[in-house]
Amino acid sequence: MKRAKIVHYDAGEVVHPFGLHMNILLSADDCDDATSVIVATHKPGEGPPPHFHSDQDEFIYVIEGDYKVSVAGTVQRVGPGSLLFLPANTIHGFENVGT
Repeated sequence: MKRAKIVHYDAGEVVHPFGLHMNILLSADDCDDATSVIVATHKPGEGPPPHFHSDQDEFIYVIEGDYKVSVAGTVQRVGPGSLLFLPANTIHGFENVGT
């Protein structure tokens, strides 16, 4: 059952996929599989390898930093204010190329 929830950005469940630091603020279980919200921080040179999600779309919003992003074979740089939409089964990866 969906319930209202307020979570501070550093108070979520901490996980480390690919050895990276992520906070799950809103899990799929919290909202009947409708969505999830995760805050991820990456040190210079960090980022996940190419991968895909078979059962969910993904949005990535860059708050700060400079990233090299690979989406379905296309590579470009993105920075603060960039929004990426990655439909399910889209191979993607990224790396913090900033300082």
